[in-house]
Amino acid sequence: MKLQPAVTKMFFSVPLEANSYIDLSQCASIVNRRFYRQGLNWAVAGFKIHSAGTTTGQVTVFKIQDTWMASNAWQKGFALWNKMNEQVLDDQPSIKPKFHDFKIAMDTDHLAAGSPTFANNLIPFVQDSNGNQTEYQQGEWTRSLLVMPNVQPGGSGNTVEYAIKMHGDDTTVSKALIQGYADSRSVPTEPDPVTQAGSDTGWMNNIFNDGETHEEIALNLTNIGEDLPYNQMEYPGAGANGAQPQVHAIGILTQSTVGGQTMLEGGNFQCGLVKIVTELEDRPPQGQSPATAVDLELILVPGTHRGYLCEPMQEV
Repeated sequence: MKLQPAVTKMFFSVPLEANSYIDLSQCASIVNRRFYRQGLNWAVAGFKIHSAGTTTGQVTVFKIQDTWMASNAWQKGFALWNKMNEQVLDDQPSIKPKFHDFKIAMDTDHLAAGSPTFANNLIPFVQDSNGNQTEYQQGEWTRSLLVMPNVQPGGSGNTVEYAIKMHGDDTTVSKALIQGYADSRSVPTEPDPVTQAGSDTGWMNNIFNDGETHEEIALNLTNIGEDLPYNQMEYPGAGANGAQPQVHAIGILTQSTVGGQTMLEGGNFQCGLVKIVTELEDRPPQGQSPATAVDLELILVPGTHRGYLCEPMQEV
């Protein structure tokens, strides 16, 4: 299939000490002048950090956890958000926005960083021959809301709007998809299956008891391997169990970093959300000004989805 032209390398200026976020769908929309929905699972070929030879420390890349819970939570949350909007759109379909889209945050810190328009998301830059960097101009990229009636403690008639995030716990201003998904489902019985009292001494067991081991074996079978190998109630990625995004890669910058370049592997990023945590410092020779940022080169994979290798979240 003929590939549409699309920018496959994007460059970002990342502060030396910060929690920064990249939304690949937002960036692709900006640089290609073409709308990409956030609900995509993006393939990233890799990351390359360009730094001064005197910059040292650690860069950690995070992503939404690669679990069935995260994928199913997004799909159920998206379906409920659509159902909520259809209450109005069924009667007034003409008011549906042209760029109607389900936009979420990765975690609580992402929501706090420039909400409601994700104003602090990193935006790609272009660079002239003198090394001057200029970010692309942005358009609208506003987070979606859940509108919930009859919210306690106000009760009946008390309508509250909530932003949406993937990881963490619910707060007074946001709802977490994985936590909400966990709260909406039943859990396996622990232990499962439940064995009857006396199963080790019942006649159907002892009919072949030629020695003294059947009872001990039966006790082992009923006591070992009966309990769930994971927490019964708390889902990974929800508020009380591994609530943070998943570590994707860690890069260590040292003064021996060859050519000031550090490579990090690629992977898939659900919703195109990337979190970059930088813990760096720059100690140049006396008389020189320290660096304030490193450049991050993000490499995308060409493909058939409007120029990129990615798939709708519904297909994950």
